[in-house]
Amino acid sequence: LPTRDHKGRVPAFEVMIATPAIRTLVRENKMHQAASLMETSRKDGMVTMDSAIAELLNSGKISHDDARRYVSNPRVLESLV
Repeated sequence: LPTRDHKGRVPAFEVMIATPAIRTLVRENKMHQAASLMETSRKDGMVTMDSAIAELLNSGKISHDDARRYVSNPRVLESLV
């Protein structure tokens, strides 16, 4: 993502751990449920893209406009900030 000053870029990434619950979602072709499972599995090290973007916004590394541009659901961003 572009940095706040637009002079560089900063990475945002999603982390999914192959827990038994995630493996079940994959096996049963229910990946549409993965984001909510990842949000509830932060303790296992999982990070959704939206929460990674919110963290970059909270730390001042990216602008609010860029954060809104890249999140999948802007309403979720507002609840994470």
